[in-house]
Amino acid sequence: MSGRRFLLVACRSARQVGRGDGVVLRARIAMLRRHGEVTVLSFGGGDDTPWPDPGVRLVEVPFSAPRAVLGALRGLPGGLPIQAGIWRQPAFVRAFRGLLATGGFDAVGFITLRPALALEPWLAAAPPRRWLEMIDLLSENMDRIGARAPWPRRALMRFEARRLVRAEARAAALFAPVILVNPDEAARHPGFIHLPLSLAPGRFHDPAPLRPGRLRICVSGNFTYFPNREAAGLAVRGAAGLVAAGTAELTLLGRGAPALAATLAAGLPIGAEEPADMALALAGQDVALCPVLTFTGMQNKILEAAAAGLIVIASPGPAAVIGLEPGRHFLPATDAASLAAQLAAVLADPGRFGPMRRAAQDFVRAAHDQDRLALALDRALDLGPPSG
Repeated sequence: MSGRRFLLVACRSARQVGRGDGVVLRARIAMLRRHGEVTVLSFGGGDDTPWPDPGVRLVEVPFSAPRAVLGALRGLPGGLPIQAGIWRQPAFVRAFRGLLATGGFDAVGFITLRPALALEPWLAAAPPRRWLEMIDLLSENMDRIGARAPWPRRALMRFEARRLVRAEARAAALFAPVILVNPDEAARHPGFIHLPLSLAPGRFHDPAPLRPGRLRICVSGNFTYFPNREAAGLAVRGAAGLVAAGTAELTLLGRGAPALAATLAAGLPIGAEEPADMALALAGQDVALCPVLTFTGMQNKILEAAAAGLIVIASPGPAAVIGLEPGRHFLPATDAASLAAQLAAVLADPGRFGPMRRAAQDFVRAAHDQDRLALALDRALDLGPPSG
């Protein structure tokens, strides 16, 4: 190792699986460890288990709901987005300032805009080399979700989106580089760069052989997030016919799956798991349903399903963000009827989709290879080659 020291700041613990920002955080930990030691500051607590790598230190502070409300209210007059205000909590600020005072860090990276804005008043004490990583632009994300939300939630989300636009414009001056997972949004904003989501080498394995006459269908994601709950409801409607007929079994995989399955079941036998290892859970499935009604986030669920070698049925737009082509890498579907039609086609002749599964798997494993993307991060942060 070169002996460098890095500080990564995130809202949620690196231990928490099932969220997009956590996927990025864990990938960055692995990439930066090639250059030195990594400290991660986040909210969390309650789990004192050391990280498996002794070169990684987790500093976690408890999240306070009352402090979140207070932070959001205090930030409103100054234009601080609510998305950031809820994280501007005294314990988080004290931990950040304490680490900067004693840590001797060479660089500081923020995972998503939220903690970056929450800690903006104290950035002057941070090293000159500081960067920001975002899944997608929160302002556009908020607009998309708000467009489907009922009033008054719609009005609140549009108000928040306007504040986030101004905050994102400031980010270009505060951080270098600003890295986006979403390539289209990065291309529209000078000074922002695109870095795809990465796949850890050897993490995903080929699924079990297809069983004739009965499909194992899954829907994965963090189901505490409203767009994923909405998408899961659509997937259940699309798969309901086959499940009711006994020619398919349907399982929700991810955080909040049991509660959502109970809500959506309506008499259907829907399985639910909160797997610690999503790659292992996907290896026991045949088909992944990945419909997206609100086009937000990096759609990690599509990437993981393709990497696991499943037959992917997905909304075309989000699949295109990670480079997948309809008909070649996945089966496109936009509503319950088209989901049902694609599932019927797979059930009728699952072997016909073997080349599609292999093409998708080969593509994502190459395009999203973590070792290759680590070199791209090295260039973006001007780190040079790792040593040791």
